[in-house]
Amino acid sequence: MNMKRLIATVVGLSMSVFPVSANEVFFEPERQSIEEYFHQSTKGFLDTAGHWAEEQIYEAVDLKYVSGTSQTTFSPDIPMTRAMLVTMLYRMAGEPEVSGKSSFTDVPAGCWYENAVIWSVDKSISYTQEQTVFDAEGSATREQIVTMLYRYARTMGYDVSQFSDTSRFSDSTDISPSSLPAVSWAVANGLVSGKEHNRFEPKASATRAEVVAIIMRFLHLNDEGEA
Repeated sequence: MNMKRLIATVVGLSMSVFPVSANEVFFEPERQSIEEYFHQSTKGFLDTAGHWAEEQIYEAVDLKYVSGTSQTTFSPDIPMTRAMLVTMLYRMAGEPEVSGKSSFTDVPAGCWYENAVIWSVDKSISYTQEQTVFDAEGSATREQIVTMLYRYARTMGYDVSQFSDTSRFSDSTDISPSSLPAVSWAVANGLVSGKEHNRFEPKASATRAEVVAIIMRFLHLNDEGEA
């Protein structure tokens, strides 16, 4: 359900069940728009008001799949790192228990993304070309993002049978062969689209807002499929 519509519904039900006294103001439609109430009901980030992905960001935050970069900032337009990405997927999976330790030199014991990295490698969701470096702070590329999400979907038992032709992108030959099925799946399901000049730009980074939007589209797509 649309988040703003959900808020309005919950507010309406709350008012009918718990009447507001003359001395108590909870929500007055004639004095405050739903848009204003939506902003007041969010996490208080100072850099997301009016952002194109504002609603998706707050939905993901409310679900505890992602958090801000500080108490007052989300940093929607900075690149999503590989550590951030696997942590988001790990939280979506319910943060299952992991065993063992990471062998990557850039994943210190006890760091906030250690369990997510261990889990993602164990489930063959994340991948790296290095045996000793995960590139945790490196920017996740567009093809890496959809590949990890595709592998997550398969691991979690989602339907990943729909594909589309990626040759329509002018830079389709730049897509890594191992990422082709994931890109094809993501495009077919409307999770991602091309950039300017009909390019996919598989090696380009994506912002935190862009990744959150992709993942929320994926979750909504599957919610609709289960309805």
